[in-house]
Amino acid sequence: MGWGPLAAASEGAEEIDPAIDLDACAELATHWYGRPAVWCRDHLAEWHAEGVITHAGVRDGADLAASCLAASNEVRPSTAEMYYVYCPSDEPLVPLLAHVVSRCIAQGTHNLIADLVGGHRRFEHVYKALGFAKVADWARCELTLS
Repeated sequence: MGWGPLAAASEGAEEIDPAIDLDACAELATHWYGRPAVWCRDHLAEWHAEGVITHAGVRDGADLAASCLAASNEVRPSTAEMYYVYCPSDEPLVPLLAHVVSRCIAQGTHNLIADLVGGHRRFEHVYKALGFAKVADWARCELTLS
């Protein structure tokens, strides 16, 4: 983000009003966290209580179709992280990311981390086309205990 805003329009992306849209965001966040909507809603409410840089969304008509939340990294305050992102396709992701980057720059953030996990990895080409650099590969190990 040191290079400035993305060369993409943020038109169509908007700030989420948690008083109105938190339930819809929680439904979308279930795709990211793999947890029930109630857990996601509580988690998102905690983020809002702590403070976020942006909680953005893109609508399809009146319905929320895509959303994400970015907040400062506690260890490195000049770095922001996207703590969840859900997009059904490439189309809403571009304005969503442009909005997030603009809000982060306005907040004084210098770096933005976006983990591409699970099904979201299919959008790696979108991130790269917008100027994000792949800096790490992650591995997740799981052991079933019962």
